[in-house]
Amino acid sequence: MKRIYISLGLLFFAMVIMAYFYFTKLNLDSSKSNKSLYAAAYNAGIVFSVQNDKSVYDILKGQDLLQQLLSKDMLQDISSLKTALFSDTDVNSYFGPQNVYLSFSKGKDKTVNYLISMQLDDTNDPSLLIGLLKKKKIKVEDLKSVFKIILPDSTTYYVDLQKDLLLISNSAENVLSASAYSKKYDRNSFVDYINSDHTIKRNSLASVYINFKKIPELIIAVSRNKRSEASLVNDKDAFTSLSYNFSKERLLFNGSTISNNTNDYLNSFLKLKPQKITIDNVLPDNTANYKLYAFGDYKTWKVSLDYWLSKQKGNNYTRTLKEVESRYRINLEEVFPKYVSGEFVNFQLSTSEKLGAIKLSNGDKLAQQLLEISETYSEDIKLFKVSGLFYNFFGEPFADFDRPYYSIIDNYLIIANNASTIQDFLNNYRKNNILNNTAMYTRIFEEISKTSNVIFYANFKQSLPLFKKHLLPEFYNGLIDSKKMETFETMTYQLSSDQLKFQTNLLLEVKAKPLESDSLSIN
Repeated sequence: MKRIYISLGLLFFAMVIMAYFYFTKLNLDSSKSNKSLYAAAYNAGIVFSVQNDKSVYDILKGQDLLQQLLSKDMLQDISSLKTALFSDTDVNSYFGPQNVYLSFSKGKDKTVNYLISMQLDDTNDPSLLIGLLKKKKIKVEDLKSVFKIILPDSTTYYVDLQKDLLLISNSAENVLSASAYSKKYDRNSFVDYINSDHTIKRNSLASVYINFKKIPELIIAVSRNKRSEASLVNDKDAFTSLSYNFSKERLLFNGSTISNNTNDYLNSFLKLKPQKITIDNVLPDNTANYKLYAFGDYKTWKVSLDYWLSKQKGNNYTRTLKEVESRYRINLEEVFPKYVSGEFVNFQLSTSEKLGAIKLSNGDKLAQQLLEISETYSEDIKLFKVSGLFYNFFGEPFADFDRPYYSIIDNYLIIANNASTIQDFLNNYRKNNILNNTAMYTRIFEEISKTSNVIFYANFKQSLPLFKKHLLPEFYNGLIDSKKMETFETMTYQLSSDQLKFQTNLLLEVKAKPLESDSLSIN
C-alpha cells in the first residue's frame, strides 16, 4: 500500500507548488493555444492547471494549509523565483491571460524534473524579456540551446524562450525536450484528456491531472528500491482529473478517473454499484494504510474477475481448482461465492506487517468447509495447504498471500503470512482496539461518503516509519521537514463507479484542534 501513497505524496507536493505560484499574483487566464499544454504534458506523470480569477486569488491568499506541505528548501526556491520574476511588474507584463501549467517527470539519477509552461503575451516583444531580466540583477547565460538564469540568491533555472511560449525548469534537458515536443503537435492522449475535461470552473481553484502510465518512473526516482515500490502501478494506463476545493480545515479534491486499458484490475469494479463500507470495523487502530474493495454480490463480480484472471500470464487458476477438488473433494468455486459477503481489504500496520480481511455471511460454516485444506497451527489459527487461492478468488490485492495463515472471527476471514501477525491482530481485536472507534477516522466520513467501490487510506503518523524505510533520505527529509506533515492526520483516496469512469475523491484531513478545556490542568 505504501507504493500508491508515495505516488500520491508526489501529487500533493506538486499541487502545493502550483498553488503557491498563485499566491504570488500570477495574474493569468485561459490559454489561446495548446502549445504550453503540449510542453507540460511531455513525459509528465502529473500536470497542474490554474485559472486566473481575482475572487479565487483572494480566497487562496488565506489558504495556509497548502503551504504546510512544503519543505523549507522547496518553499525557499519557489519564493526566490516569485520575488525575482513574477512579483516584478515589468516582467509580469509579458504574461498574457492564460492557463499556467506545472508538470513533473522523471529526471536523471534519482531526480524529479519540474516544468513551468506558459504562453507569452503576443503584444510584447519576447526578445526584450532577456534584457529586462539582466536589468533586474538576474544573471543570464546564453547556452545557445537554452538560457541559464541565476537568481540573486544563486538559485538556478533553465529557460526556453519562443515567440509565444516561456518554459522554466530545473533541468536543461527537460526544457529542450519539452520545447521540441511542443512544436510537433503529435497526437497525445493525455493532452486530449486534459482538453476534454471541464472540471476547471469558476468555483474551482486549480486542477490536477495524473497520467498513471508515467507514475512508476516518478516513484522509482524517489525510492531506495529500483522496482518494488512501483509495482502496484506498473502497467496502469489511466488518467485522473481532480479539482481543488477551498477549505481552511482540510484539503479536498474531487474529480474522476478513467482507464485506458480494458485489462486493468480496477475495471472489474467499474460497472458495479457503489456499496456501503462496513469491513473497516475489523481494522486495528494501528493501521498505517489499507486498500479496501466493495462489490456487493460476489458471483456478479466474479465474472469480471475471471475475465481479468484470464488475461494474466502464468495463471494456473483452473488447474489449481481441479487439483483441490481431486485431492480434497471440495469445490471451492461453490464454497467461496456462498460465504463471501461483498467486501475485502488488505492492510498494513505501523509495524510493517501485512494482513488481509474478507467479510463473510457465515464464518462458522466456512470454517468447517476449509478444514480439509487446512493445517492446525493453534486453536484460533490455521494454515492453508493450497497455494494461490486468494489471488484466484480475489485478484491483485492478495497476490502477496500465496499460502497464508488464517483465522475466522465474527464473520471475518483474516489472513497473513505469519502466524504471529494473526495472533497479534486477534489480541487487539478482542480488546476492541479498532480503527473505527477513533475520532480521527470517523471525521473522514463526515466529509466524504462511506458508499464506494475502492478506498485507499493512509495514516501519516503510523506510516512515517514505512516512508523512511522506502524513500530516499532527501525526499523523506523533505516530506517531514520542520514537522509540517504533523499538520495532517490522514489521506483518503476514494473511487466510486459511475458508468464508464470512477468518481474520485482525495481528502487530506487535518488534525483536530484540542478543546480549550483540554489545556487546563488540575494541580
